[in-house]
This record gives sequence, structure tokens and C-alpha cells, in this order.
Amino acid sequence: MGHPAKEIEAKISDEVWGRQRVWEMKRDTLFTLMKAESVAVNVLLSLDAAWEVTKTQPPEEAAVLQTKNTALLAWKAASVDFDSARAQSLIVCGPNVEKQINAITDRLRWAANAITKGQIKFREYNKQLFQERQALLDAIRKELAPGH
Repeated sequence: MGHPAKEIEAKISDEVWGRQRVWEMKRDTLFTLMKAESVAVNVLLSLDAAWEVTKTQPPEEAAVLQTKNTALLAWKAASVDFDSARAQSLIVCGPNVEKQINAITDRLRWAANAITKGQIKFREYNKQLFQERQALLDAIRKELAPGH
């Protein structure tokens, strides 16, 4: 028969290791999310710049079409990467982070759509986006805090 103290020690070690592993998974997933979100915001800024630069030129001009197409392709790629990171984050995170991820996802998608329709300029929208980003960062910090 085994020693009860050793069995308890092994069980505690397994529980601590399990919690540590879950925390590391959350951390890695959330770091990936924030990197993808940052890239998406930067690409959104480029999308806005492409629409601004080409606004005064004939829309059928080849350079205009190329500029807009390049910006749209970059946005689509960044959006796909962000959506992938978002999906992974939603699996491992709690409801507060989920709420903020969904809010910033909606904002990013809305902004891209509005920019391409000429309804907003990024600089006019930047304050709202900054607030959403800050709320997401706050939720992530709480999620990763010890004892959470």
C-alpha cells in the first residue's frame, strides 16, 4: 500500500500542473488574439488610407482599382487571422473576455464596411475603437490574473 502523504502530494502536484497548463493555454491564445487584433487595426488604417487617397480619382482608373483591391485583400487576410484567433480565445476564456472580443469584432467589421462605403474616416472612429481595445485589454488582464 502507498503512503497517504505521497498520494496527496501527487494529487496536489497534478492539480497545480493542470491549472498552470490551462493558464498557459489562455495566455498563449490571448497573446495570439491581441497580435491578430493589432494587425487587423493597422490593416484597417491602411484600408482607410487607400479609400482616402483614391477618393478624388476616377473610380475606374487602374491605379485606383489596384490600390483598393490590395487594401481589401490585406483586410480580408487580417480578418481571417483575427477570426481564427478569436475562435480559439472563445474556447478558453470566460464570459467577460468573450463579451469584449465580440464587441471589438463587431466594431472592426462595421468600420471596414463603413470605410469601403465612404461612410466614415478612420480618424473619426479611432476613439471608439481605442475604448473597445482598452476594455478588451482590461478583461484579458483580469482573466490572466492570479486566482482567476
